[in-house]
Parts: sequence; C-alpha cells; structure tokens
Amino acid sequence: MIAAAAPAPAATPWFHSLDWERLLETYGVPLLAAIVVLLVGMWQALLVVPPEAKQLDSFRILYIHVPSAWMSLFVFALMALYAAIALIWRIKVCEILAMACAPMGAGFTLITLLTGSIWGKGTWGTWWDWDPRMTSELVLLFLYLGPAAGDPLFGGLVGWPAPAPGDQRGR
Repeated sequence: MIAAAAPAPAATPWFHSLDWERLLETYGVPLLAAIVVLLVGMWQALLVVPPEAKQLDSFRILYIHVPSAWMSLFVFALMALYAAIALIWRIKVCEILAMACAPMGAGFTLITLLTGSIWGKGTWGTWWDWDPRMTSELVLLFLYLGPAAGDPLFGGLVGWPAPAPGDQRGR
C-alpha cells in the first residue's frame, strides 16, 4: 500500500508580504515599552548622572562610545560566522547576511572612532593617537568598507564587473 504524500509546509511570507497590522497588534506593546526604556536610559545617562570627579562631563560620551565599540566587534564576529558558513556549506542566505552586516558594522565603527576622538581630545588633549586599540578599530572600519562599498544602498562606490551581453542575472 502506498502512503499519501504529506502536504507541503506553508511557506514563510516574504518581508514585503508580512501582515504588519497583526505584527503590531502582537508586538506593539513590548516594542513601545522597549523604546520607552531606551529613552529613559539615555536621559538618565546623558543628563541625570552627576559629573565624574576628574573628567567632569566629558565622560558622558562613553555611554555612547563603549556600546558602539562592543557592537562593532560583535557585528564583525557575526559577519565572519556568516561568511564561514557561506564558504563551507554554500548557503546563499548566509552570504547575503554577511554582506548586510558590513554597512551596519561600518556605522558602529565610525561612531566608535568619532566618539573616541571627541572624548580623547577633552581627556588627553589630542584627537588621535596611534594606540593599537585605536588603530585596530580604524583597520576594522576599512575591513567593513570593503564589502559595503559594493552595496548600492551604501552608495555603490565600487562597481561589480559588468555582466556578459544577454546575462539576466542580478537584474
């Protein structure tokens, strides 16, 4: 006796076809609560906390600088993981995710470098010092700008090789 084939599982909807009203009904209150907590935390960190004894108010920028530095390194690790999966198991989604990490990581790294320079000018009296930590963060920015330079949403600074005549891939 031949068994009947199992029905195909329901396809996951693409991002553009999601039911946004249902998602907001389901997750609207937790999302609003997270935004409120984030805003209260930023208000407390930047305006309410008393000045530090030696750095006075210049230390407040570290509430932005340190999380940005952590995120720049975390995004790089995530990008490396996705790239390794894409290279080893040839999973195309991981290749796309690795490329999508580049602009986000570049943004966090740029924020880290800018806030660190602003804090360093007030604390050490110089905008830049060729300290290994600072230089490695600058190298990390260049590593992020490589894949991000070809992304059209990031500006498409680097043109990919032109397709062969009649080639419809990528269009």
